[in-house]
Amino acid sequence: MVEDRGPSRSGPYLEARLRQGHACTGPRPSQYGYRNAAFQNPALNLIQLQQTKNKKENGMSTKTTDGGFSAEERAAMKQRAEELRSTKGFKGAARIAKELEACVAAIDKLSGTDKEIAARVHTIVGDEAPQLNSKTYYGFPAYANADGKVIVFYQPASRFNTRYGTVTFNESANLDDGTMWPVSFAVLEVTDAVETHLRELVRRAVG
Repeated sequence: MVEDRGPSRSGPYLEARLRQGHACTGPRPSQYGYRNAAFQNPALNLIQLQQTKNKKENGMSTKTTDGGFSAEERAAMKQRAEELRSTKGFKGAARIAKELEACVAAIDKLSGTDKEIAARVHTIVGDEAPQLNSKTYYGFPAYANADGKVIVFYQPASRFNTRYGTVTFNESANLDDGTMWPVSFAVLEVTDAVETHLRELVRRAVG
């Protein structure tokens, strides 16, 4: 497991738009003089360049859709909008049960290494942070606190055709360590050492 310091492709701007019911519509970053979501963090340009390089090496299309987002990114945004719609009106235990069902279904849809890692992360979170609720976040298996804020999620490599999947902790996770600390980790395989590290991170995240 190695550290992946890159930010998530879907940030506060998109989350706010989706919660307002504007899934993939309305003003986009490109309308304000920015080509794509890189306006949120310059480091995102590095991720986009790497993903373009990966796609070229794998013979995949590098074309983007409206606003500079790839087809995969727009699919993730639409999926997030559907997640918000599907749980609207549900409360308490009914909402938790529906979100758990969606999380398990998301893991079941994966295959190979992605499925193995996602299933193991699911078990680790259940063991180390049973107070977190399973759900999906842009279609990714995710785990949120009582306020509904996602603490950690797994992004499969297959989702954006990347070389590895990542276990990422959002800002609500208590991983603060001085003035700089990693929040996203590339995982190629859940070895004993990797599992030990992940368990420690999850415990710290909710501590």
